[in-house]
Amino acid sequence: MNITRKTEEYLQKHWLLREAIRKNIANNSELARLVAKELGLSPVRDFHAVLVACRRYAETLKSTEREQKIIALLKKSKLNVKNKLARIIVTKDTKLNAIHFIRGENTNTAIIEESDLEKIRHTYKHNILDIKKGLVEVLLISPKQIEETIGVSAYLTSLFADAEINVYTLTGSYNEDIFIIEQKDITKALELLSSF
Repeated sequence: MNITRKTEEYLQKHWLLREAIRKNIANNSELARLVAKELGLSPVRDFHAVLVACRRYAETLKSTEREQKIIALLKKSKLNVKNKLARIIVTKDTKLNAIHFIRGENTNTAIIEESDLEKIRHTYKHNILDIKKGLVEVLLISPKQIEETIGVSAYLTSLFADAEINVYTLTGSYNEDIFIIEQKDITKALELLSSF
């Protein structure tokens, strides 16, 4: 495999580096040294090839038509917020009434109102694996074209990651994206999503 392809594949797997490149805050020479080292390439002999590959890759990351389409749709979206929620992870065989109930391979996740927590904790005490309180639901309701638009969830989760907002649960239905985050991050999240 040639150096250009190796470099591109490495950068493709490391979203934080991609974002630094896309936002033009990465030092290309330092980036090339890091990539060469990580790929086990010669820091002297292969440096310029990796540097050129990094620069070419940066050109492909500039604001794309897809990103512009996502932003245009997000500008037409509406936001709803529901606070005082908790996330409960339960054993696979457990079923309970919840605002959102997500079935996994080995566990199930329930999003409930905090006011129901004690009753559920008492009823399902042997089935509960984890509880996280102090959560908020951010519901993004978008035009129906969002369903056919590639990369929306990836775009939104990268925005949250850049703002250091942890998404505890991400789910959705049709044209609705639901992000479960901590109460302390709601102001940042709303500012971020209102900026479209």
